[in-house]
Amino acid sequence: MSEGGMRVYLQASHMSKTEPKLDFFAKNTVGFVFDSCPNHFAMNSTVNAFAVGMSPIARFFVRVLWHVVMTIFFIISIVPGVVKRLPWLRFSTFNASREQDMKEAFGDKPQLYITGDKDYICVAWYIEKWAREQQKRIGEDKVLLQRWPDVGHVMAMRDHAKEYSEKIGELVSKCFK
Repeated sequence: MSEGGMRVYLQASHMSKTEPKLDFFAKNTVGFVFDSCPNHFAMNSTVNAFAVGMSPIARFFVRVLWHVVMTIFFIISIVPGVVKRLPWLRFSTFNASREQDMKEAFGDKPQLYITGDKDYICVAWYIEKWAREQQKRIGEDKVLLQRWPDVGHVMAMRDHAKEYSEKIGELVSKCFK
């Protein structure tokens, strides 16, 4: 799944606590493929993609502006009761609850993280760090990580089709053990 798909799944998982119909996803999911995600800020990848064609100075100002906005959202999100009244805020800011939500939603099901060093939208070091944390949490045998030095954002399947398919096969075999 992509960053967007992951956020939809997180929202459905969170809502399934009060809407039993949405529990369908959790009950019928046996594993996860994360291609170029998660990102260390929920919307940072969108900002990075927007700023790609800009001059370095324009990119700098766009990112500074974005971090100011994120700081405001973060401050608002830690005020007691705000997230209950504005549930969309929970998944639009970087906060500790997002990481906890991810751990709860994905549980101990097998996971495959795919990334590349040329991905400037969802940086490889963060994806690798997250995958290593998941390996410690649910076991190295349940979390696979594939990092290619020559792959950009969501280009692994195109650039390494055979190896990509082999990794998916490895994950599927782990899902049905």
